[in-house]
Amino acid sequence: MPFLEFSLHPIVDNSELVFKEGEGTFHSNNTFVISSSFYNSKAGVWEPVLEKFTFTQEIDINPINEYKKKIDIIAEKGPLNLDISDEMVRIVLF
Repeated sequence: MPFLEFSLHPIVDNSELVFKEGEGTFHSNNTFVISSSFYNSKAGVWEPVLEKFTFTQEIDINPINEYKKKIDIIAEKGPLNLDISDEMVRIVLF
């Protein structure tokens, strides 16, 4: 049985691929939610490790102009919560 689960869910997908004569550009602005859980076999339940966290990824690429490439990852407002239990530490370390 797996003991760690990782989830990445897209919320908004705004990707655009444009081809003009002699050039092509790619622009993407997407929002995702990530989370992770640990299976506590002692308690028989999945426990959150990384609570749901939202971030936005932006990509701009112009293959003709080498200076016009940009990748940004922007965290939404709110905390990034990590929960580490004694049982998780015991299983990972021993």
